[in-house]
Amino acid sequence: MSSFKSENVTQGAGIVPDEVNHQRGTMVKDPRNMTEAERLEWQRDCFDEARAYLFSIDQPLVYRQADGRMIAEYKDGNKVVVS
Repeated sequence: MSSFKSENVTQGAGIVPDEVNHQRGTMVKDPRNMTEAERLEWQRDCFDEARAYLFSIDQPLVYRQADGRMIAEYKDGNKVVVS
């Protein structure tokens, strides 16, 4: 179950070229009204979508582990301690 729905929005008026599509998402359910299980699933979905997007543009996912270390995770599975 995804907590987001999205629609393609094309910007015109010369600000953004017509061939560029933007995606605008809206929440299907307000997080304040989610059960604990729904909120955890939503958080996992957000994390997975962020990871997939960053890897698709060849960027690492950088996050802080519970022990305080900053980790850069790359598409190939390599993890590097940043600080």
